[in-house]
Amino acid sequence: MLGLEKAPRGTAGYDFTDANGRRVQVKTKVPHTAWSDQLVKILYVSNLKPDLADDLIIAYRDKESHWRHIGPVAIADLPSRPHKAGPRYFLKDIINIISSSICGR
Repeated sequence: MLGLEKAPRGTAGYDFTDANGRRVQVKTKVPHTAWSDQLVKILYVSNLKPDLADDLIIAYRDKESHWRHIGPVAIADLPSRPHKAGPRYFLKDIINIISSSICGR
């Protein structure tokens, strides 16, 4: 759907490559029944491999059970927040990065 090529089975740190050879890590999120602005504020992604992947795509199912995605966005551009289990990347920050890059064009 996004023109990505699946990485070989067992590849560490990324799931796909794009047409430019960038390594893409895909994280799936299952929204709660009330997918809302409040959920966007608290939803986060962890366990990213910024040393092994270039870009991030978040795939999720919307209220109507259609698959949607956010990104791709360069992992290097994402602000992380420290956590005892490792850095967390919050969805609202990811959306802000994407919005600012679209508006800045």
